[in-house]
Amino acid sequence: MRGRKFGGNRRVIFGRSVHAGRAVAYGLAGWVVVAVIVTSILFVRQRLYQEGRAMLPAIAGKLTPADERSWATFPAYRKAVPVLVYHGIGTKPSYITESRELFAAQLDVLKTGGFHALTMAQYVAFTQGRIASLPSRPILITFDDGRLDAYRDATPILREYGMHAIAFIVPGWVTAHPNFALSWPELQRMQRSGTWDIQLHFGYGPQNVPYDKYGNSAAVFSHREYFPAEGGHPARQETLAGFEHRVTSNFLYGIRELRVHMPGYQPLGEAVPESNYGQQSTNDPAIPPFVLSWLHRHFTVVFGGDWLDTGKDRPFQISDRYSPQLSYRMSMGPKQTLPVLRCRLRNFVQNTPLWNEYHCYHAPLIPHYAHPPIPPVSHG
Repeated sequence: MRGRKFGGNRRVIFGRSVHAGRAVAYGLAGWVVVAVIVTSILFVRQRLYQEGRAMLPAIAGKLTPADERSWATFPAYRKAVPVLVYHGIGTKPSYITESRELFAAQLDVLKTGGFHALTMAQYVAFTQGRIASLPSRPILITFDDGRLDAYRDATPILREYGMHAIAFIVPGWVTAHPNFALSWPELQRMQRSGTWDIQLHFGYGPQNVPYDKYGNSAAVFSHREYFPAEGGHPARQETLAGFEHRVTSNFLYGIRELRVHMPGYQPLGEAVPESNYGQQSTNDPAIPPFVLSWLHRHFTVVFGGDWLDTGKDRPFQISDRYSPQLSYRMSMGPKQTLPVLRCRLRNFVQNTPLWNEYHCYHAPLIPHYAHPPIPPVSHG
């Protein structure tokens, strides 16, 4: 009887252990399936992420015979360097974003016209009067913001035409806006490629700040900021000393970050955010001379916006297309068709009166136009 009981208990225990073992096995198998699914999802997401940041194939510009004849006879020059500024290439259309096809066509005509894209060091040499070593028909190609599309969309086309470019980046955006901005490894690859020089746009933060109680905003380095009442503290306007600290801290952070992440970085050039250091508008007349002088103490060359973006009642505005104080740039976008680009470049290198350049946008319709409206230009 005891043996039978013992055997019965053994069978019960054995049966329970079998069921428990199966449960454990099924549980482990379930976790393995879950792990495989999660791993697969992560793998797919990583692959899609990499594909979304990979360089696109190069494309060639499509020129008409008339385009080729027109650009092949572009006037020779050496003592001037026009500067182009791009923002978006191949992304959502806007007045500062152009298609890859137009970008390729623009580089194609520059190649046809015998233009040579400079490095940052070569442009610095130009601003210092050392022009003997510059190539014929020199030009500087710049990109603002450190956008991902500069790497994905523009790099292959720049390589296709043997052109060099300068990327003005915002270090704080590298991690704050990863879907928009280039990563440090991507920026490092760009610089190592020899196609790009990496320089500073500004350090971090938005490009505009509120400057009054009505919520109006303006360029981050052109106005003293307004702080509304909060947490029992009354509303206040930023002091000039506070403004100076904010500006210098922002730029110094950017310089430090580039020195850490970009081996060999030198602060040769800086592109003013929103192209406004207070010359367009400001709420303190002490701001423009402070910002511009501070930038020149820390950067060899300071870049502004489009030289056509001028206006009345701007006492701190630097006139003409180029000045050692400020290198103006031609804003590129869908309005810069090949005829417009050629017209504006010709006006620049031949130093025609500035007002005459506005005709480049309207000449086909209005041959003689004293003061046509200013077309939209970038403030990047």
